[in-house]
Amino acid sequence: FFVFVMIGDNRDLHRVDRRQRQMWKETASNVTYSGVIVPLMQNQCIGCHNTGNPRGGVNLETYAGVQSVALDGRLFGSVNWDTGISAMPKNSNKMADCEIAQIRIWIQNGSQNN
Repeated sequence: FFVFVMIGDNRDLHRVDRRQRQMWKETASNVTYSGVIVPLMQNQCIGCHNTGNPRGGVNLETYAGVQSVALDGRLFGSVNWDTGISAMPKNSNKMADCEIAQIRIWIQNGSQNN
């Protein structure tokens, strides 16, 4: 059983919520292909999924390759370890939740080449 104690008034809660929403917008706008996605792909993916060795037919060394698997759901599904999709990175630990969230945000924002 939980007891909710309110200190102050509803306006304080509304202000916090507004600040959190603004922080979310700023974070979402900072998730760019060049600034966030490319470094993630370089650190986690292109050792196996590159132009010279596109394992599984997936090349994550180019924007077109990343966008392709982003749009069909394989990118997020694989890093999120969704059932029915091959978990990536293969034979390694799951990516950090914040990295997975960045990929999700980039995809939700249209998988732009920015």
